[in-house]
Amino acid sequence: MNVIQRIRFPQDEEIQDLYVRTFGPIGSSVHVGSGEVFLGRGGAVSLDTYFNSFYEQYYVNHTGLRAVYYVLNLEGDFLIQVYRERYEAPSQFLCVFEARDCQRFCPVKVILPELETGQHSGRIFLKMTCQSERGWFGGGVLATDQERERDVHLGVIICTFQREAEVKAIVDVLLNDNDLKGKDWTLWLIDNGRTLDDQAFKDSRVQIVPNRNCGGSGGFARGLMEGCRDSHATHFLLLDDDIQLDSESIFRLFAIYEYAKEDLALAGSMFYLGHKNQLTEAGGQWQIQGVNQKFLGLKHDLYLKTAEDLNYLLVEEKVNCGGFWFFGFPRVILEKIGLPMPFFIGCDDREYGMRIKARCGGKIVPFPSLAVWHEMYMRHEILISRQAYYRTRNMLIVQSIYRDRIEFFGRMLKDVLRAIFLFDYDFARLYLKAAEDFLKGPGFLKTKDPEELHHEIAGLRSKPLFSKDGSGFSDKSFQKPTPMGFLATWIRLATLNGHLLPDILLKEDPVSVSSEDFPAWRKAFRARKTRIYIYESTEGAYYENVMDK
Repeated sequence: MNVIQRIRFPQDEEIQDLYVRTFGPIGSSVHVGSGEVFLGRGGAVSLDTYFNSFYEQYYVNHTGLRAVYYVLNLEGDFLIQVYRERYEAPSQFLCVFEARDCQRFCPVKVILPELETGQHSGRIFLKMTCQSERGWFGGGVLATDQERERDVHLGVIICTFQREAEVKAIVDVLLNDNDLKGKDWTLWLIDNGRTLDDQAFKDSRVQIVPNRNCGGSGGFARGLMEGCRDSHATHFLLLDDDIQLDSESIFRLFAIYEYAKEDLALAGSMFYLGHKNQLTEAGGQWQIQGVNQKFLGLKHDLYLKTAEDLNYLLVEEKVNCGGFWFFGFPRVILEKIGLPMPFFIGCDDREYGMRIKARCGGKIVPFPSLAVWHEMYMRHEILISRQAYYRTRNMLIVQSIYRDRIEFFGRMLKDVLRAIFLFDYDFARLYLKAAEDFLKGPGFLKTKDPEELHHEIAGLRSKPLFSKDGSGFSDKSFQKPTPMGFLATWIRLATLNGHLLPDILLKEDPVSVSSEDFPAWRKAFRARKTRIYIYESTEGAYYENVMDK
């Protein structure tokens, strides 16, 4: 028996709907505990969820699996129903089993019909209804008797900079998974801050590699170089250092690669830490419409509470990049296309995915149930000085390689004007430096010391960027800008949002602008000062930045 995926239970109540759903008539009790469910007569538990569905369509399209079965831990009498869901198609009842007098230490085997291919495949799940006075469900596995296509040695790479607690939490998740102890893997911790304690990780599979601060892309590149020196590594997995992770995602990644029909890159999905049920991205896509291009995070803002939302995951869109918060690929791809670009931070994952598609025709698959929880990375990027520089410079590089860069220059000009309209001259200066460094050509990335450049960029802001003292500012400060009429819009544009007005017409009181405002510059008209806030959900604080006209 080779296990493909394990039935998982939620670590906290907030995300229960991502793992199990419970039902029952009035008077029947259903209680979800830690790794088990207790049921009264008529109570039911369904695996019609994100993490416990079996995504038949993805497995038949990308692996050689054709026959699978469940092994369930049950106590009591149960009616077990098997269903298949497809995108924009009626729910299909597959089969039913009656399991009588089940005992905890005698697992119940439920054999599924042979997997369907093409338009007939979909998403399979179980519903178990208790028919005895009391029942117990203690999880189980989905398995196959097919021989593995290949052995997999996974090289896991985490690049970190002074996030010791977060990294230890991720490593503990991996080391505490007993089933992963039977898998073949090595973890390289690339320590860009050189602050990790060698004694904190005593498992021989965990290797700490002190590294210069060459950013995320430099750290991942160093990890891949270390992995290439290890002749046993057949596949690699890149992970961010600030994610929350269910080790099941890595367990399932092993099974996918053990049965894969082709060389796949697997793009893990991202849930938002602030709202853990909110799927924010399942693979990325560069869209081209004439001269206009834009990046689109696919399956954005799905809450996955309904069958309709879950079935939408069965729509396999054209993916050409995936976030390095969870990105796996076989060694053969690395040997064909090389290391990530030396971008320091920003756009390295997008460029690498596009290179996989362009140079080796590889598939990038956002396989459902491979996922992490991560902060909403775009929320506070807009005013972080170094992010603005790297994002702009690296996007220009990517555009010059794969696209026409005229459209991006236009968008950059718009962002520069927006910064000026908010009196944020430092931010505008960062945009211009990014363009200047881009025009220096590839030699700049090869010869410029990355640590020196990183400090240089930080010094371009003449004032401290963040202050946690948000006192004295009420909710009124963050009211959205009022709509503008045609005449008001042209007056603001003609005066550069008040820059050309005489001092006597300017307001003395500072204007507060929230990162949620759009367009924020409307509120800064006739202001002498703006205070710009970015709400950071994980800390619940407002960051203040004061800029004088």
